[in-house]
Amino acid sequence: MLVCAPAGTPLSSSSGDAVLNETPWGLLCAGPGAAPLPPGPVPVGTEQGPSRATSDRRARARLELKELNSSMTSPEMAKEIEALRKDCASYTEKLEKIKCATNHVTPEEKEQVCREQQLFRREWRRRKRMATELLDAILEGYPKSKKQFFEEVGIETDEDQGVALPPAV
Repeated sequence: MLVCAPAGTPLSSSSGDAVLNETPWGLLCAGPGAAPLPPGPVPVGTEQGPSRATSDRRARARLELKELNSSMTSPEMAKEIEALRKDCASYTEKLEKIKCATNHVTPEEKEQVCREQQLFRREWRRRKRMATELLDAILEGYPKSKKQFFEEVGIETDEDQGVALPPAV
């Protein structure tokens, strides 16, 4: 609370940082026996009466509004339920087709695919061996290394590309 002081009396600020000398505050007071000045505005956060309760209610109302805004409305919920029912029906249909075994591979077809894969594996190995033998024959009289030759000619090997022979089934 502030009290009037006679003119010329040094006043210090509440934090003690500055001293005010010969301020006009004394001119505003009626005299040495004057009543203290009425208190100024209350600092924010010091009064906790009805405003605190109001701010708490407001915070709860905002939280409830946020929850309601993020929830689905009845028409949106109906659309979502209908979409889920359609998905469920399509998955049930797929499951029934799998259980009926209408589109399974027969043992004969599987055997045919395995034979073809073995044939392709043999052919791959044979062609790779032939290419390696041919390149080795060329490189016998070549003055540079195998890697330099491949770079000059533009040959890409399976190993450079990270390609491996698929495993046998």
